[in-house]
Amino acid sequence: MREPKFPGQYRGRKYKKKGYHKTKMSTPKRDKFFKDFFKNVLVTGGLGFIGSHVAEAFADHQHQVTIIDNMQNNAVPKNLWKDVNGFIQVYPMSIRKFLSSKKSKDTRFDIICHLAAPVGPVGVLKHAGDMAPAIIENTVALRDYCIETGALFINVSTSEVYGHAGELKEESEKVFPGEYQVRTEYGASKMAAEIAIVNKARVDDRLKYHIIRPFNVAGARQQPDGGFVLPRFILQAMKGEPLTVYGNGEQRRGFTDARDVAEGIYRIAFNKKDVINEIWNIGNVNNVKTINVLAALVAGEVCGRGPWSIKPVNPKTLHGNLFSEVPEKVPYIYKLHKYLRWQPNIPILQIIKHAAAYWKNKHGKN
Repeated sequence: MREPKFPGQYRGRKYKKKGYHKTKMSTPKRDKFFKDFFKNVLVTGGLGFIGSHVAEAFADHQHQVTIIDNMQNNAVPKNLWKDVNGFIQVYPMSIRKFLSSKKSKDTRFDIICHLAAPVGPVGVLKHAGDMAPAIIENTVALRDYCIETGALFINVSTSEVYGHAGELKEESEKVFPGEYQVRTEYGASKMAAEIAIVNKARVDDRLKYHIIRPFNVAGARQQPDGGFVLPRFILQAMKGEPLTVYGNGEQRRGFTDARDVAEGIYRIAFNKKDVINEIWNIGNVNNVKTINVLAALVAGEVCGRGPWSIKPVNPKTLHGNLFSEVPEKVPYIYKLHKYLRWQPNIPILQIIKHAAAYWKNKHGKN
């Protein structure tokens, strides 16, 4: 077998399934085909909950993925993909260090997916006062790197840029509470980073981008220490403890599987209509549930017919006065369906089953 031009070139499942390894194209034509078909993708924050799924989505489609992650909020170990045929390579470093490294200068990336950021309603609290400069500086640095190299910039933002409750379209107003909160800093800095991307593209047509706003992402690998409700419920149910619900538990959330978000990002990056420089909501409108209903579904999956209970708690008692509850946000995803003829489709029960299996496997059958 010839020496591959990049890891896994001649051994990928989809490569063989589609018969590319048997092609009779001339060498120059074949090389151009591989260059056009297989992309070099950089994922920042690729060891995180969503980032790891995004990295896998691109690798599953036979694209070579490079992950950079400062290891501060990683949900998976850096050696998770050591046997994945070389499609995913991990560099434990910060964005700033990467951009000044030899790797960033010697490698031509076709797509840069930016997911590195503090995560979770509790996870952001320890970064209060430092999030805004870090989020904006990292985003602008990667934006300028994309301008210099010609890479497509996919900036994964957040639905918290809206700052208020309701059914939210991409063009909906952004309204933040009068009293500044830690979550305000997170949402406002993400919005400022978005504005910096959009405005720069208006004056420099070399910049090509997509901005992604995920809604209430959940699933396997999500960690409870960020303040996320699904892993908290699953682990409490596994231990036979009461499921702690903030307030009355009637808050609504539209839970979206991380695998759906990753697939959506992939489809946006490779959309065949050449739609570019757009902002996209990604959320599952069919999974809108109250927290009380989620608790019952988790108990049914983990406890079966065994006993379970709900324990209302004051989140500020647990996490301090800096904690603030997330507004009820319902995604409006007409644009995603209109242009891509696709929408997230993993139902809430499958999300719970997949996440519960992850934790049971991680902690053993006991």
